[in-house]
Amino acid sequence: MRLFVFFFTLVFALPGFAQQSRKYNPDLSFIRVDSIQIIRDQWGVPHIYAPTDAEVSYGLAWVQCEDDFETLQDFMLIIKGYSGRKSGIEGAKLDYAVGMLRSNDLVKAEYDKQVPPEMQKYLRAFAAGVNRWAELHPEEVLFKKAFPVTEYDLAAGFNLGLSMMSGVQDAFTKILENKLPPPSQNPPKGSNAMAIHSSKTEDGKAYIAINSHQPLSGIMSWYEAHLVSGEGMNILGGAFPGACIIGHGVNEHLAWAHTVSFPDLKDFYKLEMHPKKKNYYRFDGQWKKLESKRIPLTVRFPKSKIQLTIGKKGFWSVYGPTLKTDHGVYSFTLPTFGQLKAPEQWFNMGKAKSYAEFRKAMEIQHVPCFNIVYADRYDTIMYISNVTVPVRNPAYDWTKTLPGDTSATLWSQGFQPVDKLPQVVNPASGFVYNANNSPFLCTHPNDNPDPKKYDITMGTQTLHSNRSKRFEELLVQATQNGKIDWNTFNEIKYDRQYPDTFQFPVSVDHVFYADPEKYPEIKEELKRIQRWNKRGDTDNVEASMFLMTLHFVMEDYGGFQFNLTYRPLVEETLIVNSVIKAREFLLKHYGTLDVKLGQLQRHRRDGEDWALPGLPDMIVAMYSSPREDGTMAPRAGESYIMMVKMGKNGPEIESVNAFGACSRTGDTYACDQMEMFTKHQLKPMSLDWKEVKKTAVRIYNPQ
Repeated sequence: MRLFVFFFTLVFALPGFAQQSRKYNPDLSFIRVDSIQIIRDQWGVPHIYAPTDAEVSYGLAWVQCEDDFETLQDFMLIIKGYSGRKSGIEGAKLDYAVGMLRSNDLVKAEYDKQVPPEMQKYLRAFAAGVNRWAELHPEEVLFKKAFPVTEYDLAAGFNLGLSMMSGVQDAFTKILENKLPPPSQNPPKGSNAMAIHSSKTEDGKAYIAINSHQPLSGIMSWYEAHLVSGEGMNILGGAFPGACIIGHGVNEHLAWAHTVSFPDLKDFYKLEMHPKKKNYYRFDGQWKKLESKRIPLTVRFPKSKIQLTIGKKGFWSVYGPTLKTDHGVYSFTLPTFGQLKAPEQWFNMGKAKSYAEFRKAMEIQHVPCFNIVYADRYDTIMYISNVTVPVRNPAYDWTKTLPGDTSATLWSQGFQPVDKLPQVVNPASGFVYNANNSPFLCTHPNDNPDPKKYDITMGTQTLHSNRSKRFEELLVQATQNGKIDWNTFNEIKYDRQYPDTFQFPVSVDHVFYADPEKYPEIKEELKRIQRWNKRGDTDNVEASMFLMTLHFVMEDYGGFQFNLTYRPLVEETLIVNSVIKAREFLLKHYGTLDVKLGQLQRHRRDGEDWALPGLPDMIVAMYSSPREDGTMAPRAGESYIMMVKMGKNGPEIESVNAFGACSRTGDTYACDQMEMFTKHQLKPMSLDWKEVKKTAVRIYNPQ
């Protein structure tokens, strides 16, 4: 009771804590709802046409609300700092992180300077679509004060989302637990992309595989949509819930895929604090005061309607967000700070009609952490580590915590220009690929970029992943003896084999090379793993023991982290204990070790239940975690997949999503792609509006 009174008193003792929504009366006269046409195909995928790009944006918001309004709202709650109202203490931690990133403050200061008028209309139209849906469906609104959604929220959301994609959310968790400097980030679970030049294919068309490995559900899962406007837009691909643009996909001229890149994207600084004056730090020989303000945090108590608002003070130095810890005061910086042009960059990439236009869009450099694999109908393929990395002072060791008392360690010299980033265009080998591995390993070994030609302070990765090593093996083999056909390209995309030598972020090879006789307590289990053929097929029995062993290794080690500059060895005792845990897990739930991977790893929703192939960091990647019944639930990995042939007459497209077009329980399109997804089948898609109309299941306006 005392604790309740304390919090209650604190709420009213902190003036100005109620989060007031600004008056929002936007000009929406440019949106003609009757002119927006939505077509649902046999898979429920939305195809949206409108005379203007902005009206298409309104339509995209409408269909996202139709299909997954709850997840869209989840992201809006994060943007507005309202997560604690839904998720309690854990949500409040996220709200504090959002407040520390100051994305909303950035929008207030820079929106009109950085976001051009047409993009402002595009964002405003999307917000209008969300607000209209909420107005007509008040019973689905999670938190009324989160509305209206504004174009400013969306701009902040892009900035925040890209910070999350850079792994900052894990860093903030460690910060809130008062543990600094934070450990290596635990990033998204990887992605695949590859492209083949038309000169290396049997039918003379370029091939590209677009295969991002994202969570299968939630705010970072892919939503498939087709956007067409009278202003030249015609693009099919994946968008995140609450995002008004296609993140990667295909238009009539070109296609591109993203994979996350892991150069040195953030720096940490230790501040020298004044011995007597509170919150003052030394900078260039002077004492500066930390900026500060209270960040409101509202927490909903579990199983209760009671909500309490408290505040936690946030601090900032010239370097960025600043945290006080037991071992000092630290600041950090990210390439997302100060940047609002990401939606414009993606929008321009999606409307590009040539490699030159696409390249120009990349030069905006506000999408900070992605590789790009590209192919077009005009005989160009490309790989580029198109990241936003600062030009750093070579006098400092940027791999360590930096001195926070000098402008010499500020990111004040701009970012590395696009032509200074690792890249390959039309290599002689005729192929490019990336699987979150080193940018210096992106094509045939004879054509790879030379690491010596690039700035060492970029912290560029140097090693393969399992997936990239296998891509290299398969693509070199497929292209060296002639030309590749479409079936072979698909077989490579759906390969279920690890390379001969593991390339995991930590070395687990000991489990394969250990002498079973030296470990009598796990002798039979080691023999089982060592006779495994390293395949991830659903009928593979030995794969289950390996999957559970790897699961417990990574659980104890601290997560599956893509640290591709070195591979630390895992202690033998950890391997042994993990094998024992794997054995106990399988015996507890199945009564035997003879468990097929398809029995163990199950893809489920709404009563659908399918055996799922794939393993961590395999080309067919799947990252799963235990359910209470002992099956493994896929959380991330293979998700939205698009395969494209790019010929002189335009693209031929196939795609599949992990569940379906809709996430509403019981909906016709909530599960109808699951069987295809698990069996590695694809559905045909088209950019031809007339063809889409011919096969339409439903045509309507967003009313």
